[in-house]
Amino acid sequence: MCLRLMILDTPYTTAIQDRFTTTAKQGDQATLDHVWLSTKLEMTRSMYSDQINKDYNAISSSTNFF
Repeated sequence: MCLRLMILDTPYTTAIQDRFTTTAKQGDQATLDHVWLSTKLEMTRSMYSDQINKDYNAISSSTNFF
């Protein structure tokens, strides 16, 4: 029996949907879930890190004018 790995359609997972939307044996489901979650968390961290850096740079450049 095969299970279908479900991927939520969110901005964070769109880039990896094709990679993890696959059929898997029931015994492999936990492994696939772990890999999917780890990848999603890494993408989220990266996105927030990029945004924090952009915000910091914007604040830094605006304070240079005073």
